[in-house]
Order: sequence, then structure tokens, then C-alpha cells
Amino acid sequence: SAILLTLPFTLAMFGIGDGALATGWTFYPPLSIQGGIGVDFAIFAVHLLGISSVMGSINIIVTLFNMRAPG
Repeated sequence: SAILLTLPFTLAMFGIGDGALATGWTFYPPLSIQGGIGVDFAIFAVHLLGISSVMGSINIIVTLFNMRAPG
């Protein structure tokens, strides 16, 4: 799951190359036609970060259950 963090970072950097993301912290562009491909990269990067977080949580939970001491 930690290796998945590199892909969203790379996608976010591709989005910055298109120009600044004029979306604010909500990723909602002021006008939908002015979004650009950078906003799409940023939204996809946020989705991948969420998937990476869920996979890391599952990894920790499975490790706790498998490495418990008997008894």
C-alpha cells in the first residue's frame, strides 16, 4: 500500500504542469469548463490516496490478527 503513494504524487505533479489548480480545497472549479486536465489528475490522485489508505489499514488489521500471541 505504501508503494501506491508514488502514483498519486506523480499524477498530482502532472496536473501542476497544466497550470495551477483553480479549484480550492473542495476540488470544485469555479466554472466547469475551466477545469482542465489538471483537475482530473488531482481528483484521480485523491482517489488513489484513499485506496492506498484503505489498503494500509487492512494490512495493519490482518497483521494484528495473524501475529497475536495464542491464549
